[in-house]
Amino acid sequence: MIDPVTQEILSGAFSSIAEEMAVVEYRSSYSPIIREMLDFSCGVFDAAGRLIAHSEMIPAQLGLMQSSLQQGLAKHHRDGLRRGDVMLTNHPYLGGTHTPDLQVFTPLYRDGRIIAWAGSVASVPGGGGKAAWPTVSITAMQSMARIAPLAIAKMIRTVCMIPFFTLALRAPLR
Repeated sequence: MIDPVTQEILSGAFSSIAEEMAVVEYRSSYSPIIREMLDFSCGVFDAAGRLIAHSEMIPAQLGLMQSSLQQGLAKHHRDGLRRGDVMLTNHPYLGGTHTPDLQVFTPLYRDGRIIAWAGSVASVPGGGGKAAWPTVSITAMQSMARIAPLAIAKMIRTVCMIPFFTLALRAPLR
C-alpha cells in the first residue's frame, strides 16, 4: 500500500510525462489533424499494459489503447521483445478505434526488463483506403489497411512480413 501523499506525487509525475509527450508530438507534427484538431493522445502504461496516466487531448482513445497494447502483449509476449522493438497497430477489432488511428507503443526498460510502456495514438488520413476520409467506406477494409499489433523492429530483423500483408490486404493471397 502506498501513502496518499506519495500517490499524489507519483500521479502528478506520470501525468506530466504524458503531457510532455503530447507537447513533443504536437510540436514535431506536420499534420493539420494533429496541429489544428488535436486528434491524438499520449499515455504511460505499466508493464502489463494498464493505463497509468494520459494527456488531455482525446482521453477516450486511451481506454482503447490499453486494450490494443494488451492485445499486442498477448501476441508478442514482452519477454520476446528486445530493445528497439516498437509495437504498431490500428486494427479496429483488436482494440483500435478506426483504421486511420495509428497506435505506437514503446517499451521502457530498467535493468534489462520492461517496466512500462509509452504510447501514442494519432489520426492519419489517406492510408490507402477508398477515400481520404472513411465516411464513404462501407467496410473496415475500405477505409485503410488494418494492422494487427506488430513488433516493428522484430519484423524487420526477421524479414517475415507475410502476417502483415495477409491482414492488411483487401483480398486474400492466392
